[in-house]
Amino acid sequence: MGVTSNPDRLPFGIPCLDDILLRGQPSKHAHLVIGDPGSEQTMTAAQLIVEGKQRDERCVNATFSELNSLT
Repeated sequence: MGVTSNPDRLPFGIPCLDDILLRGQPSKHAHLVIGDPGSEQTMTAAQLIVEGKQRDERCVNATFSELNSLT
């Protein structure tokens, strides 16, 4: 199953993930990806930005982390 271009969806550039997500994530929407440290959220966001820049799109990534209480 190959990934085809769809202007209403933004592919991640990872063919198996794009297939699962029906050719990528919906365009013109904000998405929150959460997970434990080491579960590849940053790499997934970086891959999406690379794909967007190849299509000359504006891209942004914001990363947040929560520290455990030291009490």
